[in-house]
Amino acid sequence: MKLNPMQIQRAGWWLMNRAPSLRCPGCGANDWHVDENVYLLASPPVEPVKGITVARNVGQLNVPPPATVSPCITVVCAHCANVQLFGAKAMGLFGPAPDPEKVNDGSKGT
Repeated sequence: MKLNPMQIQRAGWWLMNRAPSLRCPGCGANDWHVDENVYLLASPPVEPVKGITVARNVGQLNVPPPATVSPCITVVCAHCANVQLFGAKAMGLFGPAPDPEKVNDGSKGT
């Protein structure tokens, strides 16, 4: 999945307002590029099962629940190509555009 131009603009706006002093841990630069790709980080739904499970009848096999996924975007340092991950959902990239008056009042909510 790719971000559309409006979502890329919103991500840049979010970073400028929420992390204005973000410095690259690799080189110390403050020049970032928002990548258009959305990546899904998967978390296993349950603790891994120890040992080997043999399924004799696939029709009776209990299928584990799907993994939990978190959509993330990458922000790339324009100087050294270091990559930082940010939660796309927490940044509000998939919902309606935020009200600038509510965001500019110093509140930290999404």
